Amino acid sequence: YGEVLRAFDKKTGKILWTTKAHPKQQIINRVGAGSIVVTEVQTGKEKAIWGYSTTDGSLVWKRSISTNAALLCSSGGAFYVGERLVDEKNEWKDTRMQGFDGETGTLLWTTSLPDKFFQYDINSPWNIESPRGGYPVWTIDRDGAIYGVTLRGAYKMK
Repeated sequence: YGEVLRAFDKKTGKILWTTKAHPKQQIINRVGAGSIVVTEVQTGKEKAIWGYSTTDGSLVWKRSISTNAALLCSSGGAFYVGERLVDEKNEWKDTRMQGFDGETGTLLWTTSLPDKFFQYDINSPWNIESPRGGYPVWTIDRDGAIYGVTLRGAYKMK
């Protein structure tokens, strides 16, 4: 978690820019998407994704997301968000995957995947870290498909 982003010169290590801190904001996650650094931001009980320019650290766009959503990965100027969908008993039923344009934050597509692709118990193929389960490492291959990579193998999202 962090409160600001900072860019460094790759040759000298000199700080090039630092984003402005916002009250009670935590940056939970971040990915690069073209010329934008996309961040998952938590402010109190609200969650959002914000796009910052890699040139000067200025805020380019903001977009609210569900508290059950998380920034996953990026590829080719796009980034991807997964959201756990729950039923009336607050039990996980499936996952909504969304693709966004990194430059504008515009939603490109949405699809839902059954919960069987995202179960994190010890017997699940997603288990990567501990007996209590763990999250997969997300990546996007040259074919454009999203893959979850674990110690037990790679799984292609369809």
